[in-house]
Amino acid sequence: MTMIVYNIFSVLIKLFSLCLFLVFLGLSLYLLYAGTDFSSFMGEIWFFHDSASLNFAQVIVERYLYYPLWFDFIVPYALEQPAYLFLPLAIFGSGFLFYLVSKFL
Repeated sequence: MTMIVYNIFSVLIKLFSLCLFLVFLGLSLYLLYAGTDFSSFMGEIWFFHDSASLNFAQVIVERYLYYPLWFDFIVPYALEQPAYLFLPLAIFGSGFLFYLVSKFL
């Protein structure tokens, strides 16, 4: 029974890390195709392309996850970073996470 739970958990973690990688890669390709200025902040780019989803993400994080997470972590480390810095780090970081999870789980 424990082995089945471990296998299901490892598959879900692998799938989550692969989806995270594909989301960041797709976001980068979309922004590149849209002709976005990559020297802008990520929050500014997100607000320009879809402000409603930015507000929705803030509500979800603050209400259902952890209230200080939005202003203490997401805003300074993601939204206030320039896109040329954040997107490559997000792509390579999530790809490396997928590699580690695939190798060790």
